[in-house]
Amino acid sequence: KGEGMEVKLLSPSWEHREQCIELLKEWKESGEEIHPGTLRRCPCTQNPILSQSKWLEWLAAEKQQGQNLFFLIREDGRLLGAISIRPQEQGESLWINGHCGYGIRPSERRKGYATRMLRMAVEILQGQGINPVIVTCDQENIASEKTIIHCGGVQVGEIMDPDTGGINRIFVIGDGNKVLKAGRFSSCNQNENVVR
Repeated sequence: KGEGMEVKLLSPSWEHREQCIELLKEWKESGEEIHPGTLRRCPCTQNPILSQSKWLEWLAAEKQQGQNLFFLIREDGRLLGAISIRPQEQGESLWINGHCGYGIRPSERRKGYATRMLRMAVEILQGQGINPVIVTCDQENIASEKTIIHCGGVQVGEIMDPDTGGINRIFVIGDGNKVLKAGRFSSCNQNENVVR
């Protein structure tokens, strides 16, 4: 149901609060980690009775940290997921986190929404002069890897995430030659490709 419907990225507004609470409740009940991290920090995860000022404070604080959050909304109004776009991300943090982080609520997965959302985000980033777009995922997250590849992503390396100790795969979408010419990754050998 709803797979053929149009979807769009919208900046979160107060009108989305109830749906956001419902989405977060579903995600928490699934036992999975909520993505992107911006959603994990939403104050309604602690207190569903949330004032508009707290909601706006949360969004403003995230924006100040370089996190531009968008909700993926289906034409019937359903909130499907979210993506945080980080055009200012740079340095080692860029290779660990990428230019965006995203997630689709558990009940709406395997319907192509993540691919559609990432494609729209890549267009936004490229429209802001970001090319290539760097996208990363945990090496065990096969679904996210497939999403990135469907959007034209090419893996250029791997890096250890110092926060989790896990390995993230690094993909480029767009002009990957810029990354390779810079000599950022000297080998495609999996063992040598881990940046420490």
